[in-house]
This record gives sequence, C-alpha cells and structure tokens, in this order.
Amino acid sequence: MTLAPPDRSGSSDPDATTPGEHDAIEQFVVRRAARQRRARRRRRRRRLLIVQATATVLFVALLAGLVLVGWSSALRITGGRSDEVTDPAAPGYVAAARPTGVTLVAFAHPPEPVASEEPSIADEVPIDGVP
Repeated sequence: MTLAPPDRSGSSDPDATTPGEHDAIEQFVVRRAARQRRARRRRRRRRLLIVQATATVLFVALLAGLVLVGWSSALRITGGRSDEVTDPAAPGYVAAARPTGVTLVAFAHPPEPVASEEPSIADEVPIDGVP
C-alpha cells in the first residue's frame, strides 16, 4: 500500500507538519526510495540478462558457422595423387623402399674406466679404421 504525501494546500507554512504527518511523509519517502531501488535492480538484471542472452546466441551462431566451415573443408579433402610413376627413367620416379632387417647391438656391461685415467677423445675407437 502506498501513501500519498499529505495535502498542505491550506497551511501557510510549508514546513509546518504535525508529528503524525511527519511520520507519514517519512514512510512515503522511504517506500518510494525502496521502490526506485528495486526497479533499478530489476532494470540492471534485465539488461544483464539481455547482454548474456545476446552473447550466448552469438557464440552459438559462431560455433555453428565453424562447424559448417570445418565440415565443408573435410569434404573437399582428397586422398592425394594416384598417378604413380613406375618407369625408373621417367622424371618424378620414386623407388619403393623395401624394409630391411635391423640388428640391435647392445652392451650389457659397458667397460668401466680406470680410476687413474680420465677418458679422452683420443682413447675412443676410430671409425672405419681411420684414426
């Protein structure tokens, strides 16, 4: 229930109020301020909701667009070239590599260095017999 401010058209002093009138005016002002505050909060929430809903719709539309672009790109991918050159004398010939056997050499117990000597590059075994 809202109270209207008291009608003071008959009084000569605009500030003259009775104690009961003063309480009624104060209640009217407090209720009006509370209503304005609630309305301001509602407007702020409504604006925030509109912004969030707009951003959500925009992001969903962008996601759908990215899905369509990716789908169409995936459909345009081909399997590569199938025109193999089989003549070794022709340009662009690539020989088919055949797998070969590989032997693994592993040292179970590596040689231990002598405590009095520091290992150096000169002590290494030469590669291909070249020192």
